[in-house]
Formats: sequence, C-alpha cells, structure tokens
Amino acid sequence: MMQHDRANEASVIGPLRLSFENSRDAILLLESILHQMSDAVIVADKEHHFLIFNRAAERMFGVGPTDTRAESWSRIYGLYLSDEGTRFPAQDLPLARAIRGEEVEDVEMFVRHDKKPDGVWVRVSGRPLRDAAGELSGGMVVCRDISDSKKEDIFRSGQSRVLEMFVTNPTAEEVEVSVQNVSLSELATPPFKAAVTFQKVYYTPGTRSERNRETYVAQVDFILREHVPNEFVRVNPLGLQVEYFRVDQAFEDGRR
Repeated sequence: MMQHDRANEASVIGPLRLSFENSRDAILLLESILHQMSDAVIVADKEHHFLIFNRAAERMFGVGPTDTRAESWSRIYGLYLSDEGTRFPAQDLPLARAIRGEEVEDVEMFVRHDKKPDGVWVRVSGRPLRDAAGELSGGMVVCRDISDSKKEDIFRSGQSRVLEMFVTNPTAEEVEVSVQNVSLSELATPPFKAAVTFQKVYYTPGTRSERNRETYVAQVDFILREHVPNEFVRVNPLGLQVEYFRVDQAFEDGRR
C-alpha cells in the first residue's frame, strides 16, 4: 500500500522509468529526493515531452507538466525577460537550449502567473542529457527562487545610481553641492562606514544669486568594487558601491 501511495505521488512520467526498469526502488528513491528539493527540477526529452516536473517546479510555475512544446511554455508558465513584460523567447528558454545541447548557466527570468500575481525572480541553469551512445536525448534545468536577493540587489543598485548621479551631476537645477567633512569608521572589514557632511546651495536660475543653503549629514555604508565601469573611472576610480545610504538634514539657513 505504501509503495502504491508513493507511486501515485510521483511526477516522473513513463519514458524515464524505462532507464530504471531493473530497480523500482531506485525510481522511488529518486522521486522522493526530487519531491523534497526546494529547487525546481524539470527534465524533458528531445521532443519537448516532460519527463520530470517536481513539486517545487509546480509551485514555482503554477501548473505541472503539459503536453506542449517550447513555443508555448512562456505563455503557459508565465515566463518573462528581466523587463517583466516581454515574454521569454522560446528559442532562448534554458530548457530549450539544454535540449539543443547547450550548457546554460545562471539565466535570470521573471515568472508571473495567476498563482503568483506579484511574480518571482528565478535563476536557471541547464544541461543537455545524452544516452549511452552519446547522442542527445533531452535536457534538464534546475530553477532557484532568487526573489529576496534580487529585490535587495535592485535596492542597492538604486542607491548606488542615486549616489553616482549625485556625484557626477551636482549642479542640476541650479544647485551646487559642497562636501564639508568626511569621517570614516569601521574600516577593518566591509562594508565600511562613513559620515559625510555637505552643503547644498540653491541659486536663482539665470542669475546665480544664492537663494538658500542647507547642510546635511549622509550616513554611508560602502564596499569597493573589483571592476569599475568605464563611465565612472573619472569620478569614482575606487569603484565605491553603496550598501546603505541615509541623509539627514543637520540645519537649514533661512537666507532666501
């Protein structure tokens, strides 16, 4: 009875069983391992028929295996490019590429469907499968939910862009920024910490007559990049990357 129940829970489809025909216990062990994995695992043959679609894959993509080809997968499973609006091209899908014989590393995609209306970020790696003669027989992918780390990366990237824009274009809208003092602390291990005191001076457009002056203190946690983008070499040669950035106004001069 136990074996019957376990077999009913399996999502490994018939053709895969042929390769394990001498050991039913091996099949049940494999199925148990696959269903306990937190990462989504999907295997398909060279005709795009799904052979393995574990429970994590069903949760991630909203539905289990379907009798479809790669041209329909993005629509059925809600697969999008990083802009979150463009359907992932069928020929570029990691599983389709693995079936063609490519090795795929860390492809990011956005997944959104009825069961996950806010969407999730997924990182996918894939490998081709070959038979005993070395001929292509299909492909497999492993998919990991990276939504939390992706949101953190987006947040940090946004902070870095704000600071880089602030450094490279301080005079926009008739405002000049003058750094008064920089105090460094926590320099033993990254992220490093600094307190930056600066003033923003506002001018009347066209006349350069000072209207107002404000003083701020920025608390910054930062690391140093190993590689600095060319466009920032002039203004940020050390590759400063902001991990945390908060600005508090110290006081305001009432001059107008």
